[in-house]
Amino acid sequence: MNIKIKIRGICLFTVLFLPAIMLIAGCNDSEQKNATAGVICDPDNGGITLPEGFCATVVIDSLGLRDDHSARHIAVSDNGDIYMKTRSEQGGIVALRDTNGDHRADIIKYFGNMNETKEGILWESGIAIHNGYLYASNTTSVYRWPMPKDGELVPKGEPEMVVSGFPEQQSHRSKSFTFDKSGHLYVAVGAPSNACQVEERTPGSPGIEPCPLLEEHGGIWRFDANKTNQTFSAAARYATGLRNVVGLDWNTTTNSLFVMQHGRDQLHTLWPDFYTEEESAELPAEAMYQVKEGDRFAWPYGYYDQRKGKLMLSPEYGGNGKITISESKFAGQFKEPVMGFPGHWAPNDLLFYTGKQFPERYRNGAFIDFMGSWNRAPLPQGGYKVLFVPFKDGKPSGNYETFADGFAGINPIPDRGAAKYRPMGLAMGPDGALYISDYKKGRIWRVVYTGKTTSPTNTKSSLKTESTSVDPAKTVDISSLTGAELFKQMECATCHTVDPKVPASTGPSLFGLYGSKVSLQGGHTVIADEDYLHESIVKANAKIVEGYMPVMPSYESRLTKEEVNRLVSYMKSL
Repeated sequence: MNIKIKIRGICLFTVLFLPAIMLIAGCNDSEQKNATAGVICDPDNGGITLPEGFCATVVIDSLGLRDDHSARHIAVSDNGDIYMKTRSEQGGIVALRDTNGDHRADIIKYFGNMNETKEGILWESGIAIHNGYLYASNTTSVYRWPMPKDGELVPKGEPEMVVSGFPEQQSHRSKSFTFDKSGHLYVAVGAPSNACQVEERTPGSPGIEPCPLLEEHGGIWRFDANKTNQTFSAAARYATGLRNVVGLDWNTTTNSLFVMQHGRDQLHTLWPDFYTEEESAELPAEAMYQVKEGDRFAWPYGYYDQRKGKLMLSPEYGGNGKITISESKFAGQFKEPVMGFPGHWAPNDLLFYTGKQFPERYRNGAFIDFMGSWNRAPLPQGGYKVLFVPFKDGKPSGNYETFADGFAGINPIPDRGAAKYRPMGLAMGPDGALYISDYKKGRIWRVVYTGKTTSPTNTKSSLKTESTSVDPAKTVDISSLTGAELFKQMECATCHTVDPKVPASTGPSLFGLYGSKVSLQGGHTVIADEDYLHESIVKANAKIVEGYMPVMPSYESRLTKEEVNRLVSYMKSL
């Protein structure tokens, strides 16, 4: 079987840690005792803030990988071994084991050669342990190994193919998944689009109706979790109308699937007559949905406005920021979300807590990690935290609360590149401890409840809710700005760095770009001359740089020729 994923490059090393500083002990509940026995919580909780009575241990500080894109979702086995999806030439999965009971990783092994590295970026996230197998996904398939036995940490042999043939796409490629209790596998397939426009990310371009992407994208697909060699097909679609889902989990109380949707981008950039920059920074909501078979959700025809509590008609389909779905021809066609969160926070994992180590109020509630925004200008970037939503009788019973914060290490957050860490994955250990993984460097925190008072600087009230207030918009005349001033005013630095010491993130670095050779998707190369720089502004997605997603809007209708020339001159000077 040629699955192109083989065990290779296994590395073993011992991680040394500082001596014990604070011993946590004395819990009544047996699960609390198991979780906190011998725990050495870091005095600063590993740099994050937590509610009173909780503390955190850094399981591993860093995987030593390339900054950004290094780690995705995590899974914890019954014996406490941790498995995490990574971006590493040593292997696509890293296995971690604590050998002395201090809850810190002493053994680290890499395995699973991910063939997507040829494109320079990895977006697949899925990893889970289910019915004696370790399941994982890449951008086009879901596969599994039998869990290792006889004290082994790494699975043996090649994996079995569970489902293959998922569509290849340039953006929203993550194939996250989860399981129900009846033998089904649920896989999220993102839509490679912002709003299904005729001309993608082009100001004023209408939406395609019906959106053809929904045939094979933008939804949830269901398969047999116990069967191998299945093939992706439209017939297996479980629900549709979800732009991009990375975080999903099965709720055992309701016996149903819940997902977190990444909302669309650039309402102001694409429709400046209808939305201010501040409105575009806050809208649309990142939304939680309860998903049942046959459900139809609003993307791309609508979006959820969390401030109004309503589904709104998308501007690509006749909306103007005021018309609701119920007032349009789509009335009654789409299911409402369960809850809305601030826009662009990037919800990348969802976990219903079923353990007993945390206090009773957390039982069956939802933890959601928000990796953090890149496009909330002119407001500071937001997210970069883990929220908790209390549930009762299968429904949210209160507002969302900040559970873990401080990952970014800076406040306010000017751009995502400035963030030290970005929470990415969530998992619950066999003792009820909560594990949180970092996207940038692969750090993992283990959070437990001790009930003990901790330093005020490293705790936060679990009942604190978020404010989404905005300041009045300021209008700036850009016609007289220099190229450097235009670059700053248009928030280009949100995606493009000009500092050689800062790694590229959403878009390629502009430092030294002029005159260089640029590798494009499809295997072509071009020289970044004046014509290339000009085209990259006015027709941003005409040529896609290898390793980057096509998220930049075209500015042909927003900038004059002279303004574009000034930007090009500035780029040439870098």
